[in-house]
Amino acid sequence: MQLITERLFLIPLQPDGMRALLARTTDPELIQPYTDMLDLSLSHPEQWVWYTAWGLYQNDSGDWVGDLCFKGLPENGQPEIGYGLLPEYEHQGYATEAVRAACRWAFEQPGVTAVEAETVPRSCCLAGGAAPGGVRADRDCGQGRAEVYSAQKALTPSPNQRFPLYIALNLCHNLL
Repeated sequence: MQLITERLFLIPLQPDGMRALLARTTDPELIQPYTDMLDLSLSHPEQWVWYTAWGLYQNDSGDWVGDLCFKGLPENGQPEIGYGLLPEYEHQGYATEAVRAACRWAFEQPGVTAVEAETVPRSCCLAGGAAPGGVRADRDCGQGRAEVYSAQKALTPSPNQRFPLYIALNLCHNLL
């Protein structure tokens, strides 16, 4: 499986790909999450794509840009998405492009009703209230550490529809 955007292709990593990612990871803060992703994808083979990292690669060069992941597919149909880019690819729209494609894919899957993203508190211009496009702060995760934003699945999405989640990510994090 592969998702293709204007500048990227996204591939959910098979176990060997996750092992290779772990082997080249030098950031100690990423080793445990990547290990957990590998373990969870192996223990949930029927839903592995919801647990593994998705590699983000440039279309023209094939270079690794970063990765994203869904943190499983909960019974409520509202998976959380996370992502990270190599520093040299930040602030160029790659995160928005990748999240847009991942959200489109997620909303095509049976049972998915929303996609959530966690942010640091008050870093977002939308913190604490409703926002354009249906993105809203759903809850504070406690001790002022994070807030969760949710984008609901549109009833009749069009191919060019701008999903609220990546609009919020774009506005909130100054990723571009």
